Amino acid sequence: MELYDIDISRLQKTYIDEIDGIKIYTVNGNAVKLKYDPDYDEGGNGYAKKYISKDEIWIDNNLREICWNAVILHELTELELMRDKGLSYDDAHNISNKVEMQYRFEKGII
Repeated sequence: MELYDIDISRLQKTYIDEIDGIKIYTVNGNAVKLKYDPDYDEGGNGYAKKYISKDEIWIDNNLREICWNAVILHELTELELMRDKGLSYDDAHNISNKVEMQYRFEKGII
C-alpha cells in the first residue's frame, strides 16, 4: 500500500553490496516514509517490511556511513531469524537490537 503517490525515482535506490544472496541498497529514507511507511527508520528488510523484496535490505542514505554496517547487521540478523527460525518480527527485532548494540559498542559508534 502506498501512502502518497510520489515518483519511485525519489527513493534513490542504489545497490551497495550483496551478502549471502541478500542485496543491500541505500534509499532515501524520507521518500520511503512518504511513499510506504511513516515509521521507517534507518533500515528495513523484506521479512519485516512488505514493500521490500524478500531478498533485499534497505539502508537510509541519510545515515552516516560509519553506521551502515551496524544497521546492515541488524537487518540481516532480523531477516535470518524470521526466515530461517520462524521468529516473529518483535522477537527477531529484539534480538537484532541486542546484536546491533553490541557491535556498536565494540566499534565505538554508539
